[in-house]
Amino acid sequence: MAVIQNSAIIQKLIDELELYPALDKIPTELADKVLPVFQVNTETLEIQMKPNYLLWQDVLANDSDKTLTVPDGHTYVLKHGFIKIACSSDVGNRKFEILIKDKAGHIVWVVEAAAVLTADDVQYWRISDLYHLQIAGEAEQYYNKMTTPLPQDFVMLEGWTLRFWDHAAIAAAADDIEMSFIVDDQAD
Repeated sequence: MAVIQNSAIIQKLIDELELYPALDKIPTELADKVLPVFQVNTETLEIQMKPNYLLWQDVLANDSDKTLTVPDGHTYVLKHGFIKIACSSDVGNRKFEILIKDKAGHIVWVVEAAAVLTADDVQYWRISDLYHLQIAGEAEQYYNKMTTPLPQDFVMLEGWTLRFWDHAAIAAAADDIEMSFIVDDQAD
């Protein structure tokens, strides 16, 4: 049956393309009618993808333990961020930390505050992948600000979490944390 189908296809090509052996056409003329000819562009193309920046944040009040999770089907490249801590009047020493874990719960990156915060303290954390370009004294010229290094082009895969929290949980429902990060969303 395959031979009959091939013969029918060949006969159809001969009829539709007017290919007749008696015309004595040279093979290249016949090939142009039967075979498509493609020219290959040998130029090198450079494609630049534009970043897809978005704001990844949690700014709800009354919480000293915040966790952001990368949604399914997305990969985030952390660019920079800002965290504001406003401690309530509850007495106690708070110890804050940034903790990044993979989907399985393994720690990938951690930064712990060098000092504790107490009642009514306010502190700002600036998280940046440009930290290595800054001069050491820059962070000290601003009162209650901490510059935290972020690995350049830090990639977080789907299901990874970024947690900012007080180890001591002194005033879990009274302290306020606002977290905002700029990420490049590399959605699948």
